[in-house]
Amino acid sequence: MSLEMQNFIKEVNNHLSGNVIILGGWSKFYNGYNLHYDKNWVDVSITPESVDLISKLGKPLEINGGHVWGKNIINQFVVMCGERKKRKYLDVFVSNKLKGYKEINNLKILTPQANIKWHQEAYDMLQYEWLSEKISNLKNLYNI
Repeated sequence: MSLEMQNFIKEVNNHLSGNVIILGGWSKFYNGYNLHYDKNWVDVSITPESVDLISKLGKPLEINGGHVWGKNIINQFVVMCGERKKRKYLDVFVSNKLKGYKEINNLKILTPQANIKWHQEAYDMLQYEWLSEKISNLKNLYNI
């Protein structure tokens, strides 16, 4: 992971006073499942109280044609941060509760078990085949 992305993730965390969970590929990296992960896209979970604060980090963008996540996610949007050549993106999932994380390097990182549980709950509500495949892939990755 690049030092630039490490610093960006810490900056987001500090800006939100730690009220953010790192999801997706970066959570897999911090949990030790992706040894090399250098994408400039960070999935995060926040509560509604933090929407205005995270939006100040860049330009908020609506997602058109995105996935429906059921009742667990009450909003989703992207925040585009920085200049064009060094641009970073936050894929923001807004939920009423921040749960299923452990602290690593003073960051709240989604646990493998919570990742699978969250996708399983979404699958139970929505019955999307791609969610079932994602759950299988996560179980294989995490050896669960």
